[in-house]
Amino acid sequence: MLMPPNVIAVTGLAFEARIAAGRGVEVLCATERSRLLECPEASTANECSGIISFGIAGGLDRRLSPGDWVVASSVVTDTGQFPADPIWARRLLSIIPSSIHAAISGVDAPLPDPAAKLRLHQSHGTVAVDLESHVAARIATARNLPFAACRVILGVRHG
Repeated sequence: MLMPPNVIAVTGLAFEARIAAGRGVEVLCATERSRLLECPEASTANECSGIISFGIAGGLDRRLSPGDWVVASSVVTDTGQFPADPIWARRLLSIIPSSIHAAISGVDAPLPDPAAKLRLHQSHGTVAVDLESHVAARIATARNLPFAACRVILGVRHG
């Protein structure tokens, strides 16, 4: 009999999934979009201890640089906000040197336009954006599970 995962890690890219994979971790990669969206129905989502969104993000705050780590205080969408678990966030902040604790945006499609990134930063008050954290947050909320997001900045808006 297979043991349920301790944690479900939600990633966007295959290389992120390889990094996140390990004992006690079930990785759901957005390249498997249908599997990711079915996760709320998956039995393992009910049996794990929490969900983490892990990988890269686009920087929205010009004070960030590529390589900076953001541990989410919350994930903000156009329709609401999902607070991250404060215990998980504190733990991540303690083990990732120089990481910052701030809100990030979750969107359904990439934002290649610097003006769109600026509008998102201004309307959401967030420092970074990714395509998976809001999905992971929704799954965790639906299952009453702790949620965290840990993202490294890949690039920063120039607009």
